[in-house]
Amino acid sequence: MAKLYVGNLPSETNEEDLKIFFAEFAQGIRVTVIRDKFTNQSRGFAFVEMDDPAQASKAIAELNGRNLRGRVLKINEDEDIVPHFKTPVHRQSIELEFISLARKWKRETLLLSSLTEIAMHPAYQRIIGMGHAVVPYILNELEKESGHWFWALIYTTGVDPVSAEDKGNINRMRQTWLEWGRAQGHLART
Repeated sequence: MAKLYVGNLPSETNEEDLKIFFAEFAQGIRVTVIRDKFTNQSRGFAFVEMDDPAQASKAIAELNGRNLRGRVLKINEDEDIVPHFKTPVHRQSIELEFISLARKWKRETLLLSSLTEIAMHPAYQRIIGMGHAVVPYILNELEKESGHWFWALIYTTGVDPVSAEDKGNINRMRQTWLEWGRAQGHLART
C-alpha cells in the first residue's frame, strides 16, 4: 500500500473530486481531505491511499504539477512532506525557519480580525506543516505573549487538552496549553 500527499488543493475540493482525478491510475482508492476542525473547510491538502505502490508511483509522475481548478497540485509520497522526521536536521535550522515564519505571520495578520484568515495565512500553515518539531517553539511564543497558536498546537500535536468549558477563554486555553507543554517536557517547569 502507498499513501500519497496531495497539496495546494482548491478549497472546494472534496473526496469524490479526488477519486475522479486519480481514477485513471487506480480504482477503489481511499481519499481523506483534511478539514479544519472548527470551520470544516478544506485545509488545502489530502491523503490518497492506493493498494499498488507501482500505480502510486505512476500517479505521482503523471499528476504532480497538474492543474485542478486553477491550482497546480503538489503530489508526492506521504513521507516526503515531513523530511525532518526521516533525516537529521540541525535543530537550529528548524528554530530559524520557525522564527522567520512566525514574524512574517504576525506582521501580515496584525490587522486581521477573522481567526480563519489568521490561521489560513501561508506562513502559519507552513509552521503547521513543519510538524511536531516546532511544538516547543510555539509553546515558547505562547508563554511570552498570548497569540492565536491554538490551531497550530492542535494540528502539530494531535491533541487538544482544553476542556469544553474553557473553549473561547483565551487565558484559560493559554494556561492549559502551557501546563500541557510542561507536562510533556516541551517547556521548563516553573
